[in-house]
Amino acid sequence: MEAVCLTIPTDGSSNADTVCLHLGMTFSAYPDPDLSRQDLADFIDQFRDSLRQDPESWENNDLESFLEALSAWTREMDGYFTNRGEPVPDVPSWRLIAQMLLAARVYE
Repeated sequence: MEAVCLTIPTDGSSNADTVCLHLGMTFSAYPDPDLSRQDLADFIDQFRDSLRQDPESWENNDLESFLEALSAWTREMDGYFTNRGEPVPDVPSWRLIAQMLLAARVYE
């Protein structure tokens, strides 16, 4: 089984956390146009299962902190893409939504 991983800077320094979910697919294998709504729905199901099975591995394991982190990462995601040498998305894709959810799991 492959893993979907996202490395997220935890502060302004070089410190970072890597978040991985072991899935039957990997988002890096799908260009943005090919990641379907169904793929995202399957990812969200597995994402939820990961919370149920191991809530301690989630920094933001309650709805309020998760939504706060989701909002913060969404506002600051330009830096994530710039640091990776990738263009900052202008329009959200299904892949970007999955990346946002992964980031909100641990973002502080």
